[in-house]
Formats: sequence, structure tokens, C-alpha cells
Amino acid sequence: MYALVVYNSVDNKIYISRDPQGEKSLYFFENHEKIIISSEIGPIIKLLNKVEINYEILQSYFNSRHFIQFDKTIYKNIDNVEPGETIEIDLNNFKNKKLFKLSLGNFVDEKKYFHNLKRKEEDLVEELEFLIIKNLKEMIPENGNFCSITSGGIDSTLISYYLSKVSNPKKYLAINHIGKDRISNQINLFQNYFNHNIISKNVDVFDYEKFLKKSIDVCKSPINSHDFPGKLILAKTTNSLKCKSIFGGDGADELFGGYETYRQTIENKKINNSNYSKFINSRFKAFNINNGYFSKKLENHWKKNHDIYSFIKNSDERYRQSMMLTDSTIQLSSVGLRGCDLMFMNYSVEPRSLFLRKDIVNFALNLPLKYKIDLSNKKYLKTKIILKKLFLKHFPKDLIFK
Repeated sequence: MYALVVYNSVDNKIYISRDPQGEKSLYFFENHEKIIISSEIGPIIKLLNKVEINYEILQSYFNSRHFIQFDKTIYKNIDNVEPGETIEIDLNNFKNKKLFKLSLGNFVDEKKYFHNLKRKEEDLVEELEFLIIKNLKEMIPENGNFCSITSGGIDSTLISYYLSKVSNPKKYLAINHIGKDRISNQINLFQNYFNHNIISKNVDVFDYEKFLKKSIDVCKSPINSHDFPGKLILAKTTNSLKCKSIFGGDGADELFGGYETYRQTIENKKINNSNYSKFINSRFKAFNINNGYFSKKLENHWKKNHDIYSFIKNSDERYRQSMMLTDSTIQLSSVGLRGCDLMFMNYSVEPRSLFLRKDIVNFALNLPLKYKIDLSNKKYLKTKIILKKLFLKHFPKDLIFK
């Protein structure tokens, strides 16, 4: 992951760039007087005498399940560098241009996809396990304590399990939003599989309200998802334990088919029907704005990702793979990863996402649909099939809660 700014003193040019998966955020402001580049919006606002709200972008908050942003923010003239973009700013004439843009779709490989179709399931499970262990070893901080999120879900539990085998996290952390779900209420069932007890932070409505306000202040906008306050609580806890990094499972749902929306009955295959990256015609028109910009952005992303899987002749499989890729390039970077970056870094904690490593992304995007989701209602492994198969190598079936 990276977000970088490079000044070329010979040519008097600035280059700004952001990683293709979108783990790090990067914003820039430009007018006829100044250029400001920052990993957060807050410092830019402080340096400006006045900012104006972009109501067209604010309206898009009501046109998607979560708050998705592309190249524009809710403030006029403060823009996002989109995932994978490299932009050149020429200080001789104060003109900028986009040099190129990397995309997760670049990892999709027709030959690899069809090769995986012929492979045995156990071979793929074994390869995934190898890749997880290999990448975790490379990600472990050489000096310094770290934590691991252990929510009771498939993704974070697998990461924590393998970390316990190859290293020694200082603490395993979980969030229990009281009364929200049965997984976090039964996190103690997983403790026998780790070297330490799992610290579960109980969060009631008053705690949530407190950290919600703080999350909004950090974002300087409406929060992108309801889980931002929980991430902020985990960040504060990690910092209090004198740890500088934390491992989490972001990306697994989008890349490996973890959302139930990928199993829905598809009636119109010409448009994206994912609940996480489709345009929602909201009845709430706060600013009486026709949001053509936002709907067009979503449509363009969908068409591009659907074209990437054009080599898949089965229209249904192609469609569902395209949904996952679209969620990975829109929802993941704009929501899940932005939350990790802003919330954890607010407490100087670096979030480390295993499933966004190049090896894992490459593996997931070339994994046939049958190893991700099952469309029948006969099997209990309906989503994230290959990850759950790996989970069952180390945990009993009863611990798969969904």
C-alpha cells in the first residue's frame, strides 16, 4: 500500500500517486494561488480560509448503501486521487494531467482462470493456505508489538489463527455491539484456538454515539459506513496497548464472494445489481439535484469490470464475477479501506489487510465462481466457499455462524 508525493526539482513537477487497491487515502486542493496535498481532508480545510460544500456529491450519500466517492469530495476544489492513479502537476504552468491508472482488474487472467477451473478443490485450498502463511510472515512487523482483530467471522479468525502459528500478536481484539449479533456475543468460543484471551470491547449506544461524533470529525464529512465508530474504538484500544499496527480481514467479502447479494436472482443483467455498488433512486432529495455524475461513474465502472470478464461464456457466472470486481474497486476502497486508513491512523495505528496483498488478490480474481458462492439452498457453505473450506481445516463446523 502507498500514497506518495514526489517533487522533481529538475523539471519542476510534482507527481502524486495512490495504490491500486485504495488502502491509503490522498486528497488535493488546487486553485490559482496554491496546491495542497494531504492524506486527510482536515489539514486542507485548516489551511484554507473558506470551503464550499459540493451538494451534488453530498446528494450521492443518499444514492448508495454506503457513502461512495470517486474523484470528488463533498468540498468544491478538494479532490480525491482515485485508487491506482498517478497525476503529474506541472508547476511551470500549474496544469495537471493523469498519467495512468492501475486497476485491480489488471490481475484478471483468462489462462489462469480456466486453469483453475480444471484444478481440484483441495489443491486450491492448499495454495490459498500457503499464500496466507507466506504473506503474513512478510507482513509481521520486525520490531514492535501488533494486534489482530478477531471478530468471530471467517476472515479475521483465519488471519488470527495463522498469526498465532507464525508469530505472537500482543492481543486479539473484538468489538461487541451489544445486542447486534450472536457472533460477537460468543467470541469466547474461539479462545481455545489462540495463545491469548480475546479482548472483547462491549459497545452500547452511548459509546457508539460518542465515537460516531469523533468519526465524523475525523472524516470531515458524513461517515462512509456504520462501522467507522467501531474501527475507531479498536484503534484507540490498540494504541493504548502500545501497538503500532493491527491485522484485519478487509477485502475478503468482495474478493471471495462473502456478501449474500452475489447469490440474488438476477433479472436484468445489463445493470449492476450489487447492493453495495449500485445506484439507488432515493426518494430523499435534499438539494433537488439530478445526480447524473454519480450514476454515470457507477455505470462506467460496471461496464469496464463486466468487459474484463468477457472471456467467461456463461453469462450468469460472468455477471456475478463482475459484481464482485465492481464492489472490490468501488465499495472496498471508498468504504472499508477508507475507514481503516482514517480511523486507525487517527491513533497512529497502521491497519494491515492480508487479503489485499498482490498474491491474494491475484488468486481471488482468478478463482472460478463455484469456489466462491453456491446458488442452491442445499449447502450451508453458500458464500466464501473456499475460505470456509480452509476454516474447517482448523475449526469445527459449529463455529461457522453464517
